[in-house]
Amino acid sequence: MKKFILGKRKRILFSIPACVLFLLFFQACGLQEYFALDPPVAYHTPDYSTSNYTEKYFRFGTASNSSSGEFIAEGTAVYYKIYSSYSEMNSHISSVNALNTLSNGTASARRVIETYSYKPVGTSAGSSRTPLIANNGAQTVYIRLMSYGTDSNFSSKVIIAGTEQSWKPVRYDNRRTFEFGRGANTYANYENNATPSTGDDDVYGSSSPFDNVWYVNMYAISVGRDASYTPYYSLVTWLGSVAIDAGSKNN
Repeated sequence: MKKFILGKRKRILFSIPACVLFLLFFQACGLQEYFALDPPVAYHTPDYSTSNYTEKYFRFGTASNSSSGEFIAEGTAVYYKIYSSYSEMNSHISSVNALNTLSNGTASARRVIETYSYKPVGTSAGSSRTPLIANNGAQTVYIRLMSYGTDSNFSSKVIIAGTEQSWKPVRYDNRRTFEFGRGANTYANYENNATPSTGDDDVYGSSSPFDNVWYVNMYAISVGRDASYTPYYSLVTWLGSVAIDAGSKNN
């Protein structure tokens, strides 16, 4: 996390409104300080067009952000959206990418969270982790949303810093899974393997896909807050997108 001291040049800062949105200010010894959160780094970004199940995972590194004074670097939030159309998904990705610059401040994060209503990835433990990855320095994170076959190497899971978590990644309600094609009662937890509906809060699209294939797009964002619990965001990191066939038990 970068730290800066401002003296006489503070007028330059206030002449750039986007920066005001992006930066957190403190008063110390008569000088102004502000802190900018470093974003995560993507290591493996799956493409929705791939049919290779071995590639359908997300892997990224969290940033090493530090808390300071009244500012708390909370960790890394992971957001997702389910789309019924890959063309609409790609349009949203392009829109976010166009805003994802330092000069635009938190505009890209707010486009993801507020405009497009992306939801935080939930946990099968039945309770939220806010954020999903707690601040513990730079760590490598692996996320696979859905399972292929019975091989544990390709099952739904989250691995943080080499440790597989006891919970699995699920939708924001901490109940419904991304195993859209495993709704038969032969599967454990089958009642929560529901196919998305266009009326769901985490779904974008006016109609269900004709081929029963849904698309999930993901972002990671470093997050923090001040003493008044005002949220602060880094630039967004695109993690990739995967296709999930609700007509198949293997994805």
